[in-house]
Amino acid sequence: MYMKRNPVIRRAACAFPLLALLIVPSCALFREIEDVPIATPDAGSDADDATFTSEGGVDGDRPDDDAAVAETSSGDGAPDGDAAVDVGACGSGALGCFGADLRRCTDGSWSTVATCPSGSVCDDGAKRCTYCLPGATRCSGAIREVCDEYGASWKAAETCATPELCSGSSCKAPACAVGDRRCGTKAVEICNAGRTGFVTETSCAIDCAGNACLTVKKVVSRATSCALMSDGTVRCWGSSWLTTSPTPKAVPGLADAVQLDLGVGHACARSADGTVRCWGSNAYGQLGDGTTVDRGSPTTVPGLGPVAEIATGTETTCARMIDGAVRCWGFNTWGTVGDGTTVTRTVPTAVSGLTGITAISANTDRMCALRASDGGVWCWGYNGGGLCDGTTTARSTPVRWPGAAAVEIAAGSAHTCTRLADGSVQCCGDNSLGQLGNGTTTNSLATPVAVAGLSGATSIAAGFAFTCALVAGFIRCWGNNEHGELGDGTTIVRRSPVTVTGLTGILSISVGNTHTFAIVDPTTLRGWGSNIVGELGTGATGLLSATPVTLMW
Repeated sequence: MYMKRNPVIRRAACAFPLLALLIVPSCALFREIEDVPIATPDAGSDADDATFTSEGGVDGDRPDDDAAVAETSSGDGAPDGDAAVDVGACGSGALGCFGADLRRCTDGSWSTVATCPSGSVCDDGAKRCTYCLPGATRCSGAIREVCDEYGASWKAAETCATPELCSGSSCKAPACAVGDRRCGTKAVEICNAGRTGFVTETSCAIDCAGNACLTVKKVVSRATSCALMSDGTVRCWGSSWLTTSPTPKAVPGLADAVQLDLGVGHACARSADGTVRCWGSNAYGQLGDGTTVDRGSPTTVPGLGPVAEIATGTETTCARMIDGAVRCWGFNTWGTVGDGTTVTRTVPTAVSGLTGITAISANTDRMCALRASDGGVWCWGYNGGGLCDGTTTARSTPVRWPGAAAVEIAAGSAHTCTRLADGSVQCCGDNSLGQLGNGTTTNSLATPVAVAGLSGATSIAAGFAFTCALVAGFIRCWGNNEHGELGDGTTIVRRSPVTVTGLTGILSISVGNTHTFAIVDPTTLRGWGSNIVGELGTGATGLLSATPVTLMW
């Protein structure tokens, strides 16, 4: 056994026959032994534990029992010195485990194709690492990974838009783009961080439109009320030809309004391009379309040209043109059209003698106009004293207001008020219910009188027989209070201004015939006064409210 393992002794015995005879029976036997390959044990194994088979091979943990390498001194499979590798030692393409290494046989020699990571082993039966299952997929953040063919590592297959869109088997398509918004139910929704859908960004008090929460730009009132919304739509409530809802409902077919005004049974809206559309009752041609046919949806007033402002009376409509002229149409029995006649007009007709007009106001059957360049005011139509010309005679052409230069006008049913540059207010006309605000009930038909104890007004509005002013965020009103329209908690007529109960920081005011509205903030309206037909928008009808109540959207 010693000679079998020691090639040096074998060669010496063959070179010296006498020595050979002392050791073994014949040199031929040594030659036979020399032809048998010497097995090299695996690295780390005990060489003395290897045993030869009858064919000269070695029993042990070798990938190929027929493999034999001559003259090796290391266990890494690499030949030492000039020893040659037997190309038949392993089958080409075969895989085998060498500790943590997975090796492939190529041209008769083993080369490492993968080293199994810590925590895994090389499975010689499966011929792979146990780190992961070849072909399996997983997500690592936004990276979709695939286990390699040897089960030894995860390889990046593709990058998804977000981690949430990685499903392992594929990258899902984003449901939305970063920053995308849309309207949900009374909410603005935004694309979530994972881009898998939308989440609520902002809850809306009124509603959502155009990917933004709706707000109120303006409220107008007459027998009913309407609100101009931030998206150009209009919502009305109350009961008249225009609506029969005790809460706000959208006017169909109107989405680009920038201004709005109401008559008793009709309404008109102006678009940014100066187009005017009207709808509702048309018995006197107040819709301006050349007919007396009622219209259930907004209808364009033809041949009017660009309009800067609109104002509606009971059954008459007027438009201030961009050149400062004024044109009116509709009921004209009191000369409300202002063309010098009392003939009903179904199309826009020029008001006589007005130029350079910068604002117009209407109420019942009377119209007024303001020219900012000199503060001049002109009024025409029905005259219960509001024309301030010393009479109660109706006028079919404008007459000049005798008061001081004005910056704002507000026409009531039979009285008119103007706001001056210093914030004071003057009124003229019928004062039977204290609507002139000077502390008396004496009419003043020829000379405007100052409203008592009022200064710093920034806005005014006139109802049927009462007036209100906005002062430093508070609302002060005077005149008729039969329906609680003054908002002081009583139904007592007030001949001088009283403060509306419980309201501060008001943005704007609007008055109807016998009720009043205030915009508290861009989404909150508070109203008071008559609610016989649901004018206050609370969902209830039949009861007045002498203090502010909140409109229900």
